[in-house]
Amino acid sequence: MKISNSQKVGLFLILILAAIFFAVNYLKGHDMFKSSNTFYTYLSEVDGITPTSPVYIKGLKVGAIDRIKYNAEKDRFIISISIRKDYKLPADSRTEAYSSSILGGKSLRIVLGESKTMLKRGDTLVGATVPDMISILYGYASPLKNKLGEVMEELEKTLSAINQTLDSAARADLHSSLHRLNGSLANVQKLTGSLNEMTPNLSASLKNINALTDSLSSPNGDFHKTLNNLNKTSEELSTVKLSKTVDELNSLLEKIQSPQSTTGKLISTDALHNSLDSLVVEIEDLVKKIKENPKKYIRVKVF
Repeated sequence: MKISNSQKVGLFLILILAAIFFAVNYLKGHDMFKSSNTFYTYLSEVDGITPTSPVYIKGLKVGAIDRIKYNAEKDRFIISISIRKDYKLPADSRTEAYSSSILGGKSLRIVLGESKTMLKRGDTLVGATVPDMISILYGYASPLKNKLGEVMEELEKTLSAINQTLDSAARADLHSSLHRLNGSLANVQKLTGSLNEMTPNLSASLKNINALTDSLSSPNGDFHKTLNNLNKTSEELSTVKLSKTVDELNSLLEKIQSPQSTTGKLISTDALHNSLDSLVVEIEDLVKKIKENPKKYIRVKVF
C-alpha cells in the first residue's frame, strides 16, 4: 500500500501533537504511564503555589497540583492535587504550604498521619501554611523595631540632659578628676613596685620567724631547757627547810616583847618616857633662868 505525501504529513502532525501533549502533561507533573488519585485540600493563601507545582512526602515528589480555585463564601482556596495510586494516605494526614527556598518560593507537602484508615479518592485533607524564616524574623523584628525606637528616644533625651548638665565648668572639673585619678594610679603602681622590691626581705623575715617558732616549739630547744631549769630551781626552793629560821625569828620576837627583858621594859613601861619629859622641863626652866639673869650663871673674867 502506497502512502501519499499528504498522509505522511498528517501522520507526522499527529505524532507531533501527541509528543506535545505528553510533554505538557510531564511538565505539569502528570505521569501519563501511571494512574493517580485526586484529593482536595484548602489553604487561606497560596503565595508561591501555582498549578503544576509538585507535591512532596518527606521530600519525595509524589504528585502535583492540578488546579487552584478560590471559594469566596469561605474565603479560602480549594486545591486539587493528584497523588500516585501506589501512595496510601492515612485519614489524619494533612497538607502544609512551606517555604522551599530562601527567596520565598513555596511548595506543598503531605504530612502523613498515624490512622489505620486510609483516605479514598476525592477526600479532603486539612491544610495549613507554615511561616517561612523571613516571616518569622519579620514578626520578631517588628516589635523589636518599636522597642529600639523607644530606646533611641530615651537615649537622645539622656544625652541631651547630660549635655545640659556638663557645662564648661563641669567638664573642667571632670578633666581635673581624671587627671588626679591618673596620678593616683601612678602612685599605686609605684607602691606595687616597692612591694615587689621588698618581697625578698619579707620572705627572709618570715623564714626567721618560722625558725624561731620551730625552736620555741621544739622540746630540745634552749627555751625548753631554760624552763626546765626554772622548774628545778623552784622545786629546790620549795624543798629548803625554812622552819628553823622561822622558829628563831619567833623566839627573838618573844624575848623583845617579854617585860623581864631590857627591851621589853623599855617598850612596856613609861619610866623612860617620864624621865625624858622631866629632863626636858628642867632644861627649859634652866634656859629661861639664864635668859632672865645671865650674870648669875655666866661670869666673865678679864686677865
